[in-house]
Amino acid sequence: MIRIGLRDAKAHFHRFVMSIIAIALGVSFVVGSFCFRSMLNDQVTQLMGTNSDHDVYVRGATEEQNDSSFATSGPISSGTSYNKIDTSLVTQIEQVKGIDNVSPPERTIGATLLDHDGNAVATTGAPTLMISASSEHPWRAANFIAGTYATDEHEIALSQDAAKKAGLQVGDTTRLIVNGEPHTMKVSGIFTTQTAELGVLIILAQPALVNQLMQLQG
Repeated sequence: MIRIGLRDAKAHFHRFVMSIIAIALGVSFVVGSFCFRSMLNDQVTQLMGTNSDHDVYVRGATEEQNDSSFATSGPISSGTSYNKIDTSLVTQIEQVKGIDNVSPPERTIGATLLDHDGNAVATTGAPTLMISASSEHPWRAANFIAGTYATDEHEIALSQDAAKKAGLQVGDTTRLIVNGEPHTMKVSGIFTTQTAELGVLIILAQPALVNQLMQLQG
């Protein structure tokens, strides 16, 4: 069998070489895809870990698979989510020794930010993340370079990357589209975060507005 195989390879040497190259390229492509996915997931986890607003997060115990690369669980987790838990647990957690403050994170994805020309701000697949924050309840990852937090439900603060892509500055008026419904907003501030956003457009809004949009999304 070995002799026959060698003789066949010698008779069709070019086809033999091309087969080896095809197999090598195929394996390289598959391995590269898995490595890239793992690297992206690690970067997203690290990003939201350093930008998270709490020291400890409480989540459900049952793991659930999610098709989205930006599934929300805690700050954000990639690919995997957990069963939802009731906010009534806040009272029980507050009684744990050493706990200083407990608050359920209020954030939502799915909103569309429009630029100064009224066009949707495009991303490379990353979501637009709205986070509940105000001067009374600040998001500690935010470092404002202009303006400040939103003071009412008709204002938003944008990450520097989001403001740059939208061509917006403090004082400009724009629109947010949520579930097909437009919301006219004024830019109250522009901020940076501790790490790169990896294409995620981050918007800080009043807690009442974020809660309202979460209810609209069900």
